[in-house]
Amino acid sequence: MKEFLRRLWVVFRKEMTHCYRDPHVVIYGVLFPLLFYPAAAIAMLEIGIFQEGKREKETYRIVFPESKEPNVAAIRKWLLQSKRSKLVSSSNPEKDLQDGNIEAIVETSRGNLSVKVAGRLPLSESAHTYISRVIETRRVKNLRKELTDKNVPLEIMRVFTFELNDSKTPKSKQDENRGGDAAHVIFRYILASVICVLVLCIPAGAVYPAICAFTEEREKKTLESTLVAAVSTECLMIGKFLSVFVVALMSGLLNLIGMSLVIWLMISQAKELSSLSKLSGTTFSLSFETGAALIFATVLFSLLVSAIFSLLGAMTKSFKEAQNMLTVPLLIFTPMPIAGMLPGVLLNKTLAIVPVLNLILWVKAAVRGDADVGLVQIAVVETLLLVAGVLFLLNRLIRTEKFVLGDQIDIWTPIFARGKTNDS
Repeated sequence: MKEFLRRLWVVFRKEMTHCYRDPHVVIYGVLFPLLFYPAAAIAMLEIGIFQEGKREKETYRIVFPESKEPNVAAIRKWLLQSKRSKLVSSSNPEKDLQDGNIEAIVETSRGNLSVKVAGRLPLSESAHTYISRVIETRRVKNLRKELTDKNVPLEIMRVFTFELNDSKTPKSKQDENRGGDAAHVIFRYILASVICVLVLCIPAGAVYPAICAFTEEREKKTLESTLVAAVSTECLMIGKFLSVFVVALMSGLLNLIGMSLVIWLMISQAKELSSLSKLSGTTFSLSFETGAALIFATVLFSLLVSAIFSLLGAMTKSFKEAQNMLTVPLLIFTPMPIAGMLPGVLLNKTLAIVPVLNLILWVKAAVRGDADVGLVQIAVVETLLLVAGVLFLLNRLIRTEKFVLGDQIDIWTPIFARGKTNDS
């Protein structure tokens, strides 16, 4: 056993060195997640800040006739003194509004206000939002003044709240999600995007290591010397598989680090924006259950992807053929996170045996706080059995004569392979 592990380490180290000499592995597995995500996030935030700054400098041209009604006159005075609004007169306001010469028309009738905008014009639509905010502020101020004048406590303005208790959800989880907390909803969307990116990035990180492990050796005519090395077929197969798995897992973890940095930057910036000031006191926390589920599911998914890609890579004879074949599972994996994040799709006895989808639904259930231990065990065992089955087929494929001679290898070769044609 000790000698087997020593030889396994030699094969694994050789494959890892070979992988990281390939520029594709370095670019897609290391540089892309560590540099692209933060750079893209900073660029998006800068664009957002620039656009927010432009909106703060926008001036809305508003037709607002004078009124003797005190509240309406106060709102008009407020808009008149504001730097973001300019009160203008017009002989034909409706036409000027449609032509874009003004952004809004405010009409008064018996103390009621009616705001007209041209929805097809973005500036006009934002003018409606601005005027509505001014009117609401004035309304609340007047209401507070009237309550104070009548000696009515201001607590009467407090919005009534209600609490929803789910008997299937632990009390601690209910307290965390009480009242449909907006922060928790945002956190769910963030985690959903993380899972989507991981399901796409881990296979992308495993493609080139799988090609390096078998196809590139066949193209460079070094496969024969590797097969006659003083190591067993199992040792050779496991060493190559582990190299693909480690690179895929490292790619996934680096992507996770890159996305975490992006999320932190976005949340930090969101707290500084006035439109999201309600999040200023919000803390986004990841429970141990959710974190463990995400990490463990990532490891299982990396194992499955590495096994499948290693088997498919061993069946190909050229770099181009390997790329075409490995594109097929990539296309299959792509819709999985989208399907898993649909509201009505939950982990059940049927979906617990669907590869990849069961891991996504497990993480989703961990976020919800209602993960069923039995269903999670089914998903984990099923994934491990699939990995073992694919590695068994890979081991049989490496022993076949077609693999050694480089003949055309079809998908049925490892299943119907007979006997043992090469070993140490």
